[in-house]
Amino acid sequence: MGSRFSVYLLVGIIAFLFLGRTEQLFAKASKEPCKKIKSFTPPCANNVVIVNKKEFESSLPKRRKTSGGMCARVVRTCIEKLIGRPLDRKDYAKEYGEALVKTGLYREQSPQAQPRDFDVHILYPRKKSHYGHMEIYYKGKWYSDFYQKASLWQLWPKEYSKVKLYRLAYERVVIPPQNSTIQKRSKPSTRLAQSPVY
Repeated sequence: MGSRFSVYLLVGIIAFLFLGRTEQLFAKASKEPCKKIKSFTPPCANNVVIVNKKEFESSLPKRRKTSGGMCARVVRTCIEKLIGRPLDRKDYAKEYGEALVKTGLYREQSPQAQPRDFDVHILYPRKKSHYGHMEIYYKGKWYSDFYQKASLWQLWPKEYSKVKLYRLAYERVVIPPQNSTIQKRSKPSTRLAQSPVY
């Protein structure tokens, strides 16, 4: 009886020391990445952009039929929801080209290119007092702070001196799975719940 007890005690002490030590090693190894990485982003291949399509769609204007002078703010919000990172704040729509390129996800393209989803137009005004205009393309339509019948470059060409097109730089779009981290766990059985090992 005594020798069995001492064997169990010795095994228990070794297990305790081993588990305690590996827990410290795991804590030590994971300490640095936790400081640097605030949110988990899955590893991506080159030229693949994680697109938050549902959040982007929810931020598009739904009912508004005329401009409220907030085109830069609305389009900026849409882009931030789309790419999951903030854009540098600018005063006017005509200044957002640099902020888009700075994300590393948007590149300037020829204005004559056929538009595709998530393309951004920045329209430069003829008058110095004008703020310019910013619009984003999605599913065959142009949006700013209102749903547009077409690009304002086509509708009001006399208002704007030039247009620049910025395209989301990707080869294919990966849409992250919704609620992948939240899963229902089955309740442990009574035997496992009462077991001192678990």
